[in-house]
Amino acid sequence: MTLAFTSTTPSPHYLPDTMHSKTDPTTKMKAAAESYEATFLNQMFSQMFEGIPTEGLGHGGQAEETWRGMLINEYSKSFAKAGGIGLAKQIYHDLVRLQERSTQ
Repeated sequence: MTLAFTSTTPSPHYLPDTMHSKTDPTTKMKAAAESYEATFLNQMFSQMFEGIPTEGLGHGGQAEETWRGMLINEYSKSFAKAGGIGLAKQIYHDLVRLQERSTQ
């Protein structure tokens, strides 16, 4: 019996350090928005890579599938940190707007 971890969804361990520390709410909202965008991009990239054969450096197999999942995860975080597709920016503005409404 072989167990494989092939999920490409970022776990809480991949969340920015600002999510776990006691920083100001603005920084936490930005980090949450960026993390959400990274998760969205991860799902999108996973679908894009699904059709690409895994014949290459690792000659396919379970190890290459795991490596590909980690690579996609890093791509997702990198894209989100660089501005991504603009999703994090919109989510952040929505979070700020909701916070302002709740304090009024």
